[in-house]
Amino acid sequence: GSDIGIAMADAIRQNITLKILKLSGEFGEEAGKAMAFALGRNSTLEVFSLEAGFTSVSDGTFIALGEAMKKNTTLRSLKIDVPGMQLGREAALAFCKAIKQNWTLHFFTWDLEEADIEDEDDVVTSLQNVDRLMLRNRLVHCERQRLLQL
Repeated sequence: GSDIGIAMADAIRQNITLKILKLSGEFGEEAGKAMAFALGRNSTLEVFSLEAGFTSVSDGTFIALGEAMKKNTTLRSLKIDVPGMQLGREAALAFCKAIKQNWTLHFFTWDLEEADIEDEDDVVTSLQNVDRLMLRNRLVHCERQRLLQL
C-alpha cells in the first residue's frame, strides 16, 4: 500500500547504484507523488517502469512526474502503464510538456488503453511529436558520445 510506496520512494531518492527499476502495484496518490519527487532527485536510474491500478494515479501524481522529468538527467527510459486511469486535461498537458522538454529521455511509453482523459484529443495532439523527440534525444546522445571519443 501507501507505506510501502513511500518507503520505495525514499529508497529511489537515496539510490546510488540501481540503474533499472520496475514497480507494479497499488501505491496511492501520496506514494505516487513521493516516487515522482524521488525520480527528480535520483541521479543513477536509467530505466523506470510503473504499472499501477487506476486508483493509484491522480492528477497530482502526473504533475509531480512532470516536475521530475524537468529535473532528471539520467533517466533514459520511462514506461507508465495505468489501465483505466482518469486524468484531468491540465495534468496530462503539463506532463506532456515536461516530457517534450527533457533532452535525456530516449524511450517513453504511456499506455493510454482504457484511459479516461479529459479533452483527450488535446492530449493526443500534444503527444504526437514525442516519438520524434525521443529520436532527437537518442541522436544528440550518440553525437555527444562520438565527440567525447575524439
